[in-house]
Amino acid sequence: LIKVRPCVLRAADGSPVSIWHAGSLNTGSLSSLPSNDVSAWSHAVFEYKDLWVSQKSEEQKRLMGYIQVYDMQGVSFRHLSSRELMDKMKCALEVGSYYMEAVAHMYVINASVLFSMAWKVVRNLIPPRTASKITVSKDIPEELVQALGPQSAALKSLKEMCKEMLEKSGDVSQHSGEVLRP
Repeated sequence: LIKVRPCVLRAADGSPVSIWHAGSLNTGSLSSLPSNDVSAWSHAVFEYKDLWVSQKSEEQKRLMGYIQVYDMQGVSFRHLSSRELMDKMKCALEVGSYYMEAVAHMYVINASVLFSMAWKVVRNLIPPRTASKITVSKDIPEELVQALGPQSAALKSLKEMCKEMLEKSGDVSQHSGEVLRP
């Protein structure tokens, strides 16, 4: 369905960073993927992140959170107009609403102008506290660079992963073996 890398990086403060590569959405495999499997996978991933954050919070004696990065590179109108895809993505992200307080920050990177304009409207419709945890940018924002560490291996890895996904975004066959595996 989509290439997801749960807890693939660590921020400078030790927070786990997960990357969702939205441009890797594979609409061809949707009908063969049961919604129950998507929900079960999602529960496992979010529970894993929650356990990580709980353990790190205990170790560091302060409340920690995780960072979500949504790389929008390669997202097309075809992705956004698929009703079946939206239903599967709802199953994949729905359980995340139970863990919102565990999110330190959410970054939507490589966002199109249209997405950025839509965000300007949507952010006024959600609670200010939630909106303050979300950054939408056409590239990798300075705030995320600082969170990862400007000279860190994590930042270098993020850039490499985004580049890799850009190179693969036009070839759906590249994603067929990467369907919902944490």
